[in-house]
Amino acid sequence: MHVRSLEASTHNYIRGCIRAYFEGSRNLRWIVSVIGDAKAHARVIVETGFSQYAGSQSYRELMAEL
Repeated sequence: MHVRSLEASTHNYIRGCIRAYFEGSRNLRWIVSVIGDAKAHARVIVETGFSQYAGSQSYRELMAEL
């Protein structure tokens, strides 16, 4: 039986939430509250996994919060 580490689960959860924000199903206030104290981790996820949104307003707003 494979047990996923807490770090991997947290990473995937934050990544999925960020995706929901960029796809428009969630707003900036929501994603900032979900990220909470994991801002540095979220910044890395955004910079490495969501570069396709780099030119968007939502990307700039999220990065300003991180």
